[in-house]
Amino acid sequence: LLLRLSTSPGEPVPPLELRASFTQAMAAILRRAPAAIEQAPGLFGDSPPAFTASVVEAVARCEGRRATEILAQFLGRVPGVDGLLLARLGQRGRYSGRGEEFVFDALRRYFQQNDPALVAAAVRASAELGDDGAVEPLIELLEHRDERVRASSFGALTTLSGLDFGADVARWTSWYHAEMQWWEHEADGRLVRIERAHGREYVRAAREVLEHRLYRDRLAESFAQALARSDADEVLLACRALGELRSAAAIPALVECLQRDDPRLRAAALAALRAITGAELEAESELLARFAG
Repeated sequence: LLLRLSTSPGEPVPPLELRASFTQAMAAILRRAPAAIEQAPGLFGDSPPAFTASVVEAVARCEGRRATEILAQFLGRVPGVDGLLLARLGQRGRYSGRGEEFVFDALRRYFQQNDPALVAAAVRASAELGDDGAVEPLIELLEHRDERVRASSFGALTTLSGLDFGADVARWTSWYHAEMQWWEHEADGRLVRIERAHGREYVRAAREVLEHRLYRDRLAESFAQALARSDADEVLLACRALGELRSAAAIPALVECLQRDDPRLRAAALAALRAITGAELEAESELLARFAG
């Protein structure tokens, strides 16, 4: 109804003010009734070309995994909008959810585009969303013919790994192969120790695991299990590790840790949440409930 009220058959290009008002109104509706976002894919397909970007902008103002998935679903459907979609996807922060492979695959397809601007935008979005599976194709893009793609790929690898090897293609390649070897031959045993070991064995395993930066969500899942322990020192170490890994996968467990009686554990959990979310959160903030969801 809002779309029909905003469009006119005799006005092929509505004024910018009208389109901006439509975006604001649609975003307000989605904030009040989050379930209404399920209508967005159909609305996108039915929108006049002039309003397509407005629909994208309204969805991009919504928080949560579903909005991310819908933006990825829009990719490739309407000419001229992909650049905007990729830019907005790159502003959404690290993503994890049931649809993550769909979202990540949609972005990786753009690594093969002929337009370097779209490739660079897809590379940046993949890194910001936390697609560790993109590391290998990103290393291949380090030797792309276009400087924008090369620069974006270097930056994406740094974002994903926390490392800064600059333009050293050989070093990035060596690091990736070493990481994959560790995951294939040693990671399972070390993560089991994080989940089950205590005392010095737990500390040694934690130190080794924290030397690795590929598949941080999986690493964080093991440390998150340690948050329920009775040993305060082991919980503190888990909180510090999770703050260093900065994986959103640990947020629900850290929010639970805020209910612990020990003020040191609550403070450590809050510090980790701040590191992960980038927000100056207070322990009783409504933001915590939002992030936990």
